[in-house]
Amino acid sequence: MTGFNSNQLGVYSEPSEFFLDSEKGIAYAKATNDKIELHLDGTYMPPIYGVVPVWEIVFATLNTVVPPEHFFSVVHGEQNMIWHKPLKSGITLKSRARAESISVKDSGTTLVISTQSTDLENDELVLEQYFTMFFRGVHGGDFENNFIGNKCDTNLDIADYKNVITVNDPKALIGKSKTKMDLDQTYRYSDASGDRMPIHIDEEFAKSVGLGGIIIHGLCTMANVSSSIIALHCDNDPTKLASMSLRFSNPLRPGDEIETSLFHPTNQSDNKMLDDGFSHYFKTIRTSDNLDILTNGLAQIRLEKCF
Repeated sequence: MTGFNSNQLGVYSEPSEFFLDSEKGIAYAKATNDKIELHLDGTYMPPIYGVVPVWEIVFATLNTVVPPEHFFSVVHGEQNMIWHKPLKSGITLKSRARAESISVKDSGTTLVISTQSTDLENDELVLEQYFTMFFRGVHGGDFENNFIGNKCDTNLDIADYKNVITVNDPKALIGKSKTKMDLDQTYRYSDASGDRMPIHIDEEFAKSVGLGGIIIHGLCTMANVSSSIIALHCDNDPTKLASMSLRFSNPLRPGDEIETSLFHPTNQSDNKMLDDGFSHYFKTIRTSDNLDILTNGLAQIRLEKCF
């Protein structure tokens, strides 16, 4: 097997431009079963729509590092998004991407790719993202300590997170939200996002790679959960969601129902992450068997609308 090209770490892609069209934002909201009125009326793009403008440059960057024979071994492992400003419909984003790190384990190799998106008109930073891609069963190369590049920290206190989630303390619980994935969810999301990976829309292909059938896009689940968090603790105001990070622990299938729980950290005063807001933990399970779907969830919430 061919190793990953570590010489491409830290090399920025050519910039790309993308107009935030309100109609496309509305379509994305509907494709993810989003109920936030400011998304459905086109005022703001749903926060997770921010992956759409950078999707092509993320995979172009991936292809500079990863040999083509490993491409279909990839799964989306984690996602971290930081909104410096909300995704206001009608602006144009200028984005660039770069590979941050390669980490080699016995089970496979992890590649982290970051993106930065600015407002083309004033060059102000709008959105930062970190895509963690895991290549199953792939040995990406020999590096000192099996790691090379820049480490990216989500600031999650994993010990406290596990304690809060395990105890399920009702005093820490902010709220819960249930939703069901539709039978045509993956096709609608593919159209709205442009992500037409065959594991989501081709039943036979998904079976051929050991998935047993098509699975829901992880980012579709993330988008659905983000709207639940906005409803639960942002007063239905998407401008209050400052960041969101999580791990995609297990796939969902069309027809599955999920439940998301949002918690205060053990000591909220020690977990103040913003000058004007706080951090909260979340976890999403499949209700039929309590299977973990999204874990290591951290959402930073602004106290007040500031835009």
